[in-house]
Amino acid sequence: MVTGAVSIMKSTDIRVLRWSAHHAAAPRDRARHMGITVRHLQDGSIVSGYLPSTDPATQFDDQVLMSCRGGQFTGDFSAWRTGRLLGCDVANDAACTAKRIAPHDGRGIYIVGALLEGEATYAGSTGSTTLTPSSLIVYPAQEPFLFSYTAAFHYTLIAVTAKELRVPDSSLARLAQQIQVEASPFSAALMAFMRTGNSSAVAPLSAHDLAYAGEYATQMVRRIVARSDENHFGRSGDARLAQILAWIEQNLSDIRLGPERVAAAHHVSLRQLHRLFAGTGTTCSQHILRRRLERIREDILLYDTDSSLTTIAVRWGIDDPSYLSKVFRKHFGTSPREARRRFT
Repeated sequence: MVTGAVSIMKSTDIRVLRWSAHHAAAPRDRARHMGITVRHLQDGSIVSGYLPSTDPATQFDDQVLMSCRGGQFTGDFSAWRTGRLLGCDVANDAACTAKRIAPHDGRGIYIVGALLEGEATYAGSTGSTTLTPSSLIVYPAQEPFLFSYTAAFHYTLIAVTAKELRVPDSSLARLAQQIQVEASPFSAALMAFMRTGNSSAVAPLSAHDLAYAGEYATQMVRRIVARSDENHFGRSGDARLAQILAWIEQNLSDIRLGPERVAAAHHVSLRQLHRLFAGTGTTCSQHILRRRLERIREDILLYDTDSSLTTIAVRWGIDDPSYLSKVFRKHFGTSPREARRRFT
C-alpha cells in the first residue's frame, strides 16, 4: 500500500493518483487532485470524484461513505486513466464498508468491478451477491449500493457506457441485472487486466500502448456484453446488433465502409440492417460518421497531437478535408483546427 498522503505519477496518457489515509489527517482536512476528494468525519470518510474525467460533460461526481470499524477510512485510493479508460483502486488492511450517500446523476454509466483480494457482500438496486477473490460484477453507477468487506481487501473498478462499448443500452442494463459476470475467457482476460493494468508499472509505456491497453479492456467488456446477449437472445436481435457495432468499430478506417458493406459482411439485407438500427435512434450511416468523428477528435486532442489533421482523418476513413471540417463543426460546434488550438 502507499505510505504517503498524496502522490501522483504522470505520463502522456495515464494519470495515477494515490491517496493514503494511514496517517489520518484532521477531521476537516481534504485531499484533492484530479477531482478526487476525501473528507474525514467522525464516523467515516466521504470520498467523491474518484473517477475523474478529462471531459467536464462526463464528470463522475459520486459520494461514498467509507467506514472502518465505525470510524474514518484508513486505506488507500488510486485513481487512474489508461487511454480513454477511467478506473480506481481501493484497498484496506481491515474490515470496511462503502455506502453511496449521494446519488450520481450520470445515467448510462455502469461500473465493472473486480474483487482482487478479500471477501465481501454487495447490495444494490438490482439485488445482492457475495464476492470472493476474482469476482467480477456490473452495476449501474447512479444506483445506491453497499459493500461490506469482512477483512483486508483490494477492489478495483472501471467505468463504461453503452456508447463507449458500442452496444445497445438495453444489453448493458440487462448484464447489470445479473450483477455477477459469468466465467468465460473474456471475463478471465478482463480480470487479468484489472489485476495489472492499473499498476504504476505501465507508466513507461508510450501513449499508443496505453491507449491500446485501454481499448483491450474495453473490447473484453464488449465481448462480455455480447456473450450475455447471445445467452439471452441466441444470435439474433440485440446480440446481432452488438456484433455489427463491434465490426464497424474495427473497420472505421475503410473509406468504403457504409451500410451496403456492413450488410454484406453480416449476410443481412439493407432492410434488416435498418431495422436493427431503428431501436438505437440513429441509422447505420449516422453511426459510422459519428464514430469516425469521435475517433478523429480523440486523436486530435489526446492521442496523436503531432500528426496533421489530414493524416488523422484518412486514418479514420474520411479523405475530404472540406467535408471533415463541415461535419466536425456540425457535431462539435467547432472546426478540427480550432478544437486542437483551444485544447492546447
